[in-house]
Amino acid sequence: MIPIPLFGWLVVLLFGVPLAASASGDPTPSDCTPAIALRSVVDDRPLVIPEEEVTDAVAAFLCTGRNPLAASEEAAERGRELYRRNCQICHAEDGDGRMGPSLIDDVWMYDRVASEVGRFEIIYGGGVGVMRAFKGKLPAEDILAIMAYIGKLRERAAGDGRE
Repeated sequence: MIPIPLFGWLVVLLFGVPLAASASGDPTPSDCTPAIALRSVVDDRPLVIPEEEVTDAVAAFLCTGRNPLAASEEAAERGRELYRRNCQICHAEDGDGRMGPSLIDDVWMYDRVASEVGRFEIIYGGGVGVMRAFKGKLPAEDILAIMAYIGKLRERAAGDGRE
């Protein structure tokens, strides 16, 4: 976790903070200016992640708008279990959809969810109808892990010719 008080994160999210790069060249929480402002897909209100949920991975996501866990097999495996417990009932085991829409095709209910930022926003903040918000139910980094797993489902579907 990054030891920045809640007010400090609000300042970072609203105004940005210039900071240094990691050895890999990837942005680190101490060297980036958050480039995205999360907004509700329902009413466009700002979505604020509580301080205790801003891990290094979440801070990197807020900086770049890209899921830093997307390539992590470990995160995808953790995401698989989280998906099974929280998402599968509506989106089916393979992500093909049930009560909720398919997560493995390119037909999106909201245009914004065609991006990683938009997918995070709808999982975190919820959507119209039965898509509940997971804000307060799952830490932000767990949502990134679920997104990593959904990426694996999409890759598998594309390999099967279903996408």
